Amino acid sequence: MNYQYEVGQEVVWRGGWGSRAPLPAKIVGRGEKNDQAVYDLDNGHWAYEHQLESMNSKIPVLLTKQQIDYIMSHAHNMELKALDANRAVSHQFYVELGQALFDAEAANKERGAA
Repeated sequence: MNYQYEVGQEVVWRGGWGSRAPLPAKIVGRGEKNDQAVYDLDNGHWAYEHQLESMNSKIPVLLTKQQIDYIMSHAHNMELKALDANRAVSHQFYVELGQALFDAEAANKERGAA
């Protein structure tokens, strides 16, 4: 079986067959199900390969100011929870998410958007 990801690699996981919001995870094992590559994640879930993205992938999106404010607030809360739980990968994900949203909001202000 050809595997796109390695054990120990940090990824972005989308639950619900890839339809849910992306969350950070670390691959702790891999195997095969229905002749497809599957991965065990440190969050207690498993995923097919199509549900995962490399942690350094960038996804372009357009958001309103209200959406950015809500996500930044939620990301900050999750960042603090991850820090308290000593989950470095999750903590770093939320720190970077907050920075990306801050940068997006600044870019929107420069363009006069939102």
